[in-house]
Amino acid sequence: MITHIIRTYFKMLVASFDTFGWSKDFFHRLLIMPIRLQVVYFTFLLDRIFFSKYKKEVVEKPVFIIGHPRSGTTLLHRLLTSTDEFVAHTTWESLFPSLTSRKIMRPLINRLATTKKNVFLPGQTGQIEVKYDTNRVGPIRKAITVTSNADVPTKVLKIKGT
Repeated sequence: MITHIIRTYFKMLVASFDTFGWSKDFFHRLLIMPIRLQVVYFTFLLDRIFFSKYKKEVVEKPVFIIGHPRSGTTLLHRLLTSTDEFVAHTTWESLFPSLTSRKIMRPLINRLATTKKNVFLPGQTGQIEVKYDTNRVGPIRKAITVTSNADVPTKVLKIKGT
C-alpha cells in the first residue's frame, strides 16, 4: 500500500515538473502536499482516540451531486442545503476533514474570516453600522455598497436625510 502511494506521488511530481518546471506549483506538490497529508493522517489518528463514537454513526441514503461544470450543480446544492434536511461541507472543512483538525482550525478560520469589518459567516446575522457627520449643513446622501455571495452579489444601500 505505502509503496503504491510513494510511486503515485513520484509520478505526480514528474508530471508536475514536466508541466510546470521549477515553479511554485512544483514546489507546492513537492513540499506542501506531503506535509499537509501527514497532518491530515495524524489528525485522523487523533479522531480514533478522541472521537471513537464517529465510527458508529450511520449515514442513511447519502446524496452525491456530480455533474459537468455550468450544469446547475451549484444551484441544486444550494437548494438542498437551504433546509436542515441535508448537510454539506464547506471548503475549509474539505481541506481539514478530520474532527480533530476542525476543532483546532475553526477558531482560526472564524478569526480569519472576520478580520474585515462587518463580515458575517453563513448562518450568522449582524448589523452594519454607518456613521456620517451630523454637523454637516444641507441634505444627507450616503451610498453603502454591500457585497455578498447572494444571488445578487452587490447591493447599494442609499441613505437620504435632511
